[in-house]
Amino acid sequence: MATANKQTKPTTHTHFTKYEDIRRVLHAQTETAVIEGLTVLRNQLTVKYSENAIPAGDERLLLAKAWLEADNAARGLFDLWGKVNIRQVGLTALILSVLSSLINLLSSQYTYHHLATPIIRDIILPQWSSKLNSYLSTSHNELLLVALKLYNSLSTFAGGKESRAVLDIFPWELKSLPKLLNMRRKSKGNDQVDVLARPDIRTLYVLFLLSFVDSKAPTVVKTAFLEQRRDNFVSIFKGLWQDSYPVVRRVLETCWSGIWADVKIKRTVKINIFAENTVGQIARLYERNEAEDESTESVPADLAHHFLLAICTRPGTGVCFKDQGWYPRNDENEGEGQDTIDDAPRRNHGRIYNKILANVLKTLKVNEDARQQELALRILQVCPELVAGYWPAAALTLEPRLSSKWIANIAFFGSAISLPVPQTTFLLLGGSQLYRPNPPPLSTIMENILPSVNIKVHLSRGLQSSSTLVQHCAALALGKCLTKFGSVLKSMQEVQNALEEDEDGLWSVRRREVEREVLRRVPDFQVIVAFAQQKHAQIPMDVDGKAQDTGAITKAALLSESAQRLLWLYHRYLPQLAAEARFDVTRLLASIHEGVSDDEATTGLVTLRQLHTLRLLNESEEFSIMGKAGTYQSLLYDYLRLKPLCLGPSRSALNTLLALYTGTNTRPIKLAVTELLKRSLSQTLLFQHDADEVDLWLRSIPRGKREPGAKAPDGTPLGDEVAAITLFLEDCVQRCVKTPYRYLQDLQDFWSQHTAENQLTDAQDSVSLPSPLLMTILEQLDAKFTRDLLSPSDCLATVTYIRKLVLRLASKVLDLQPLHALAKRLEALVDKPGPSSVMTAIGREAQYLSVGLKQLERPTLDSGEHNPMVDALLEEIRTEDVPSTLAGQQIRAYELVDRYRLFDGPWDQAQFSQLAYVIQQLDIGAAEDFLGYATLGRGFVWHYIRGTDHPEQFNFETLFLHCSNDSEAREDTGRILIDSVFYQHPTVQDIKRAISLIHHRLSSIHTVLESKGILLLLVGLLERAGSETKAQFGEIARSIWQLPSVASYACGALDPIILPVFKDLIASSKRALDEEPLLQDYVQFWETKLKGDVSTLSRNEIETAITWLLCMDQTCLLSLLDHFHGTGVIHEGNAPVLLEGILHALNQKLYVGDGCISLASRVHQLQDLASLLPGSESARRILSIAIRTSLPLFYDGLLGGHKSDERLSSLTKVAQTRWGAALDRNAEQIDVEKLMQLKDTSPLDITIISAALYKSESARSTVRGLLLANSASSWPLQDVARVLYAYLDTSLGSENIPCEDEEVLSVLYARITSFENDVSIIQDVQHVGIALLSLLPRLPPSFIERIIASLVDVKQEPSSHVFSALADLSSSASEAARKSINRLTERASRWTVTALSSDGPLPRQVHDMMSSVARTIKRFKSLTASSAETLVITAVLHRLQDSTALSLINDVLCTVEMKPVTVNRVLQTVLQHTKFETVARDPGIHSKLVTLLHTLFHLHPKNTCQASHVEPLLTLYGGTMSEADRKLLSIFKLFEKTKYVSIASLLVHWSATPGAPSSTALESVQSFDAARMLRSCLQFPQRISASDEAQAFADGENIYDPFFVILLFARMLGEGAPTTAPGWVQLFRSNVVSLLLRALSAHSDEVRDAALAQMAGLYNVLQDADFQERPHVLYILDLLRDVYAKNTPDQHAPRLPVYITLHLAHALRGVFYPSNFTYPLTARFLLQRPELDTNDMPLLYSMLYSVSDQWRKERAWIVRFMSDGMVGRQEWKILRKRHTWDLLASMFHSEESDLHLRRSILELLANLTCERHAVTSLVLGSAFLSWVELQLESIKQDEGTAWVKILENTLVTLDLQKVQTATQGEWWSIISRCMIALLQSPACSRTVFAYAVRVILRLSALPMASNPQIEDFISLSIKHLAALENALQIPHSADDSSERLVGILCPAPHRSYVLWKAIEADELELWGQCVESLWSATMQVGERSAAWDALTARLLIWRANAGQRSTVGEWARREVVRNISVDFIASV
Repeated sequence: MATANKQTKPTTHTHFTKYEDIRRVLHAQTETAVIEGLTVLRNQLTVKYSENAIPAGDERLLLAKAWLEADNAARGLFDLWGKVNIRQVGLTALILSVLSSLINLLSSQYTYHHLATPIIRDIILPQWSSKLNSYLSTSHNELLLVALKLYNSLSTFAGGKESRAVLDIFPWELKSLPKLLNMRRKSKGNDQVDVLARPDIRTLYVLFLLSFVDSKAPTVVKTAFLEQRRDNFVSIFKGLWQDSYPVVRRVLETCWSGIWADVKIKRTVKINIFAENTVGQIARLYERNEAEDESTESVPADLAHHFLLAICTRPGTGVCFKDQGWYPRNDENEGEGQDTIDDAPRRNHGRIYNKILANVLKTLKVNEDARQQELALRILQVCPELVAGYWPAAALTLEPRLSSKWIANIAFFGSAISLPVPQTTFLLLGGSQLYRPNPPPLSTIMENILPSVNIKVHLSRGLQSSSTLVQHCAALALGKCLTKFGSVLKSMQEVQNALEEDEDGLWSVRRREVEREVLRRVPDFQVIVAFAQQKHAQIPMDVDGKAQDTGAITKAALLSESAQRLLWLYHRYLPQLAAEARFDVTRLLASIHEGVSDDEATTGLVTLRQLHTLRLLNESEEFSIMGKAGTYQSLLYDYLRLKPLCLGPSRSALNTLLALYTGTNTRPIKLAVTELLKRSLSQTLLFQHDADEVDLWLRSIPRGKREPGAKAPDGTPLGDEVAAITLFLEDCVQRCVKTPYRYLQDLQDFWSQHTAENQLTDAQDSVSLPSPLLMTILEQLDAKFTRDLLSPSDCLATVTYIRKLVLRLASKVLDLQPLHALAKRLEALVDKPGPSSVMTAIGREAQYLSVGLKQLERPTLDSGEHNPMVDALLEEIRTEDVPSTLAGQQIRAYELVDRYRLFDGPWDQAQFSQLAYVIQQLDIGAAEDFLGYATLGRGFVWHYIRGTDHPEQFNFETLFLHCSNDSEAREDTGRILIDSVFYQHPTVQDIKRAISLIHHRLSSIHTVLESKGILLLLVGLLERAGSETKAQFGEIARSIWQLPSVASYACGALDPIILPVFKDLIASSKRALDEEPLLQDYVQFWETKLKGDVSTLSRNEIETAITWLLCMDQTCLLSLLDHFHGTGVIHEGNAPVLLEGILHALNQKLYVGDGCISLASRVHQLQDLASLLPGSESARRILSIAIRTSLPLFYDGLLGGHKSDERLSSLTKVAQTRWGAALDRNAEQIDVEKLMQLKDTSPLDITIISAALYKSESARSTVRGLLLANSASSWPLQDVARVLYAYLDTSLGSENIPCEDEEVLSVLYARITSFENDVSIIQDVQHVGIALLSLLPRLPPSFIERIIASLVDVKQEPSSHVFSALADLSSSASEAARKSINRLTERASRWTVTALSSDGPLPRQVHDMMSSVARTIKRFKSLTASSAETLVITAVLHRLQDSTALSLINDVLCTVEMKPVTVNRVLQTVLQHTKFETVARDPGIHSKLVTLLHTLFHLHPKNTCQASHVEPLLTLYGGTMSEADRKLLSIFKLFEKTKYVSIASLLVHWSATPGAPSSTALESVQSFDAARMLRSCLQFPQRISASDEAQAFADGENIYDPFFVILLFARMLGEGAPTTAPGWVQLFRSNVVSLLLRALSAHSDEVRDAALAQMAGLYNVLQDADFQERPHVLYILDLLRDVYAKNTPDQHAPRLPVYITLHLAHALRGVFYPSNFTYPLTARFLLQRPELDTNDMPLLYSMLYSVSDQWRKERAWIVRFMSDGMVGRQEWKILRKRHTWDLLASMFHSEESDLHLRRSILELLANLTCERHAVTSLVLGSAFLSWVELQLESIKQDEGTAWVKILENTLVTLDLQKVQTATQGEWWSIISRCMIALLQSPACSRTVFAYAVRVILRLSALPMASNPQIEDFISLSIKHLAALENALQIPHSADDSSERLVGILCPAPHRSYVLWKAIEADELELWGQCVESLWSATMQVGERSAAWDALTARLLIWRANAGQRSTVGEWARREVVRNISVDFIASV
């Protein structure tokens, strides 16, 4: 271009509107004009980063469209680019920039993509791509920038459509590429440029690299990029930590969505990218932990953190692998039981799953960054295997020091140790719920508890540090270690218990080892005690003794809590250490109240410390309840053996605990004190009989608080009641402990004296007696009250306490008489007059006890008396001020309670409620206590609580005591009482106490209504207990039925009002006590009573007895039936009513066949009962069960009559039981004629009649006569159908139907079976109608003719089942029958056409009709051409997407002859259908569509084989060996054969990538998937030939068709080989040439000839090629050429062994994939040899016994190589020459830990056993079967499938005659023993079992089979069937599919690629086929056995479910029907 003239002013363009403007700029004469114009054009076309979606009508798109339509592919711009020289940098940059902007613009709308495609194709050409690549190494940054922009545009165009081409042309080898990542924009200080909107060079290069892995990019491109250009992509992360936030976000988001979220990318590729170096570079972003723009969320550290959490903390995702927890990798064969601590260094390296994460963990700064600490903890949590190795690798500084770093370290240490125990890894692998027999290594366990990092020294020094903060941190860490130790012990104990180990078990031994090792590593106990001592550091105090520094108090509280926690943990988990020290734990109680204050900051800490102390005392065996607590100072000095400086007052432990119990409101503290007192006092005689009684004594202690100096209204001093009761109890306990037997004797004497004679046994029961401490209390009260040793206030407190205690003890005893006597004694004891109000209150309290016990039994109600003095008192209370503090309000509340207690005068309900409301507002606890002082019998309590919001929060004892019988009848009263029981999660004892209180009232009431209310309360309580305390529900129900009051009701006549409630009580108890002897006692009582004189029983007794009949078992009920029938009283008095009740109860107990065998002998008895009770449904149902019980289950082939949720296992038990009863010679017959003559015949009668037909020949003749007469005319249609089916089913096997009966029966038959569209007929008729249709093929021909003629006369359309039956008829039917069938078919076709043309989805009815009609048409050719044409066209137009419709069309076309024009019309309709492409892409319809096209093309080839017809098929063809693709290939061959035109011109546009057609044959070849092509080499279809048309191959959809590949490759060579180096590389990377090499070993001569011709052509083309790998390729081909040069020329190319061609294929692949580890091995092998030895195995010894670092991988590869190559006899000779199998057999036996090697050897063995010569040679020459038997002695869990398939291969391919002669039949015995070992091993999964059954069937069919061993097979197999049955259910409707499911088991022989394939079929279908096979095997035995009986019963079940599909089952059922007749059995 000429330079611009400086004096000429160029034309300026500011906006382009049309193409002419652009053309003028491109052809401008001056460079300046061009630059200015292109600048404007670039700016105008540029799509800004911030722009949203560009609309299709955007003016820029319209301008670009006008430009490119006028100037195709922007040739003018390319011409301009070609003219510029290297110095015109600015112009070049503008050209590239315009191209980039133009491509980006066109990419925004799909409709404009075709305009950009030519531009991109031109840029990819070498002419322009070389120019573009040269700009990447230029020094001009602007040119470099725009070049990267253009590459970005190319790569991202249309979602990565051209990214593969860009990947190939980009100069990845440029040395300057790494420098691009350092070329950032040098920004100024305040420059806030959006780096993504204006990217610099680094950012552009990063975005370019990311475009290949974007979520929109094709997976193939991603995989190729990541595999080939890994280093380029990984280089992004090296400087990522310096990039801006938007770039970091883009990189990480793209990596997640494009790589990790793409499941199609291999995980190995992903992990190879994100190795530890990459993760480490991402982790550097943690340093940038502040927001970098205005948004607070733009923190790079957060981005990195969440990304790393996503890929590092989810097992199975990212770089995180699921490990085995504390077990090392492959530990099951490592002998972990011998692990010691010294093994830790060896095990921590090389035996983990997560090596990447292990190295990443070491680099995380957990003590500097909270995010990194979280990441580390999350990794350690999901990968427990890393914890043990982390401590020595991380080297955390744990030496105690006062620094933030140490505090962070020790805190992280504690958090890591606190991670949960990985209990799931203790289970066996494979999803089992069984535990491993061996525990984890000891060293690993210890590293997770107390790591071996000098931890004992560090923790000891930390606890002894002078810094309290260091001490606290060390104490927390040690506490977490001990807690983890406890969790580990608990988990190990659970495993030990589950495995039922003794002391010598592996887990038990390891547990003791852990305990010993922990003792070595924890600090000494003296250190803990010293730490606890110094927690009382000097705290500055003021003159009042209060601390001046609140912080010091908090600090002391923290240390105190930590110290107490450690003391407790040591006593709990390390009692040995604590026991070695002289440590009086009792004295710990002295400090229990220390630190208690109102300070909220320390309250929680003090509570925790108290809990620790109480738990410690509960754990300690040395704690004495009567010991002295002392002071805390004395405790510590006693331990240190020093004289105490100051000792405080000494109190007993009991006193301290009682004070703590009463002084706290914290529920956990109260529970802990209660448990401690229970444990301690239960060890004394006081509460040894019942520890739970302690709870009653504690609950009775008052909770009231009084101010010091409080006085009664009359001035009497009022003391602290809590302190008084505490001291009083302490004194009484001490006295009772000293002389317990005296008080115990007094108690027993007192109880016996006041107990009724009939309850003396209960009185002598020590459990039912209260504690002897009760007598001590009474004695001490008497002594102190008499001598005035108690103040009036203390005396009042004591009497009140006794009152509450005795009332609570009423819930423990069953007899209240002793308590009444005790109340009288108390009244007499305190009957001392006094002037004070307190003394009056004492007398009232004693009286309340007597009244309370009476109220408990017989409550009375009096509303009370209004008292004006009370109104004045209430007014005074309302005017008083309310305290502001909670403590003051509580004291005020109890002051009001005292006023009520001391007030002498009556109250009424309203006055009481007013005072209660006031107290409740002050303190709810005081309100609850206040209710306990309410006057009894006045209704005060219930009047008050009904006005509260939550009445259930009050005490049940109080509410029940104040509840009258009238109020109990109210519904809300019962609900409140029940809710109060369960308000605070009660224990079982609490519920039983409530039941005991209810018992006392139930025992004392005498009216029916009162009894009903109490029983309703009992039922409600039991039902609530069943829902909330399910575990202890049985114990609660048992306690109810043990009550004497309930027993009296259970054994007596109940009133009709009570009876329904009592029924509910029985029903609620039955599910827990059904098997309990408790209820059975009552059942036996009523059974005995009913066997007596029933005429004397009253009506109430009869109704009560009927209620108990429901609780009787079947035996009792049948015994009663026999009694009534045998004594002849069934017609007398109450007998019919009782009989109806017995039958009703028996009806609920019975299920067809389940325990009903005994009914078979009671047929006559039951028939008499049915006659006696004509309206009884129960009698008829039991009779029907009895008659059916004598028949096998599902004898009629009809499914039904079983429970909906019943397991198959229970059904088989019933079937086996009924099978034995079916052949009983003593079975009774039924009088059918009597039932047939009934006026009102019920469905149960029909059931009886139908069953009788199968038992008796005489019944058949009777039924036939009644059917032909009018006896059944009044029956419903469904009843007629059932009887007719039974009659025909039993008659067809013995004799033909008489001719005179045919007409009537045929009309009836046709009417019943034509049911499909009759909505008025119920499902039962359809069910039986289907069964009737199944009998059609068995009927006589004349009968069939009449039935079909009758079906034609039916107005409604026949059902699909009719056509299914017609299709099963013989094709030689009579002419009349065929005409009727044709008429039916024509009607069905018209109906089908109407249904197909309707809108919406087709119902199942239509699908069934189409399938059945198609079968009928194929059998009888019963459709005219016109009807067929209408049907086909309608189906194609409306239902092309329906697979059933496609099958119908195909069957019609194959059957009915159609004109060529019609076929052509159908074909065009299919191909031009609007949904053709959609249907073709549907995997479920694709094969059906191809089958239809295959049929259409072959009907009239001369008309159908048109180019316009064949071309659309290219989109359907995948080039694979699937059945559909083989059919398409046959269509292509048919086209060539018919038209004499090659199909190659069309196939060049074929592409293996859908939606991307090729333009040349080269592009077609390059589009092949490399992975699938390699699989095609390894699974080469050895027997393929060019003559095969539509033959399909196993796994064919996953391998390419070799013949197609060869032909396409030939076309490519003919058109032109690649001309560029990338083209050649891409060609070889597709593995096409490797497939050509492998084809040289095909068995087909024509395949070998074609492959060799292409190899020769390739060799010639390579001579002029130019690419780097060319010499390597030519060397390989030269070796191959030399092999053929040595062979004598023949007609066909000689076949080379697979091992040679496969080795060459791997070597050639390695040249183009040099990263593969086999490349150096194969290359070295070929280079070391001048020629190939075709009779030897390449690389055998060098890889099998490799000594390199990758020896394991090389060994596995060579074994897999031998497996892939073992295809025939020639290969076996090579293996046998080197004794290869002997080497592998020894290696298999010795290398048990190398699972991958074992799998590879088994795959080789599978291929060996597929070849006849190989397996015969192994059996005869290598003792193969004996070796297999040896291996099966210790079979691994996942190898069972392989072994059973190998054994089946052996049985199928073995030369049986030769081996039988050589071994004298011993081979059969060995295989039999192998099968038994397989069936007995744990590896026998359902897949193994299914194949084993087929092997058993094969073995049983051999002439040398041994009957005993076959019976052993079958017995073991039945056990596996039973295991399958436990998880299966039989549906209620049979599977009436017309065809049997096939393909459940792969056909034998099994090659390696299907060796591990598990069965995915329905389990029920699998079970049924196994039953059929096993039953067939038993038939080979020749004699009846128990196994045959069991299998026959199961076969009938399977036949009922499968219907007519089970031909074996149907044949067996017919024989069973013929043999179960009574007449037949009698004849036998």
